[in-house]
Amino acid sequence: MASTSRLPSRLRRVLDEYGAANAVLLTLQQLVRTVAPTAIIERRYIVAQPVPAQPAGIPRRGQHLTVRRLSPGEPALNTVIRVPGDIPDRFAQGAVGFGAFRGDELLGWLWFIPGAYRDFNDPINVELTPPATTAWDFDIYVRPEARLTAAFACLWGAAFEAMRVAGVTQTLSEISAFNPASLGAHRRLGAIVFGSVLMLRLGRFQALCSRSFRPHLQWSLQQTFRSRLVIAAPRPITSNI
Repeated sequence: MASTSRLPSRLRRVLDEYGAANAVLLTLQQLVRTVAPTAIIERRYIVAQPVPAQPAGIPRRGQHLTVRRLSPGEPALNTVIRVPGDIPDRFAQGAVGFGAFRGDELLGWLWFIPGAYRDFNDPINVELTPPATTAWDFDIYVRPEARLTAAFACLWGAAFEAMRVAGVTQTLSEISAFNPASLGAHRRLGAIVFGSVLMLRLGRFQALCSRSFRPHLQWSLQQTFRSRLVIAAPRPITSNI
């Protein structure tokens, strides 16, 4: 096999950043989307991170920020561009959202929900075990102009405090294998990867495959079909990739 040092520099960077298997999937998705723009061929890592037993305190760079729990119908949520009905559905499920503000300006947000989550954008229902001490975090975003601030750290600090009060000891989430920057950010918070799923969607056909979680294979040609993914939080936390 040829050494990666002999590969073209662009290809070598892609392999270093994504890994060979993920680079192949990304290339395949891009090729398929030239004829089917809505197609999805994507690997998603499932990561777990412990909820710290003690608060970390507010970073010095975050003193000018205010982080508070988001409420249904508040004007700041009008600046969050999502599929219509997504935000109300989160509150209906019992999800908790936090926003980082500079004055009245919403700079970023973070959501989590204990026990189970029904994804609004992808046809997946996530069930967590044990439900009482495990949460699912999602839609973590900081606006580009605020990414050099402490908004990210402050959001996690507030979320961790709310999780501790609720008795949550671990929070899980999914991260696209095509988003190594997000994976790196989670790892800096202590997250580990302990499994993955492969999502396929092409026209009416959709499938979810996983060696890590049950059911291992689900597929359907029905547009109303929703996959069910049962995820047991790792005890103790260890990485298997």
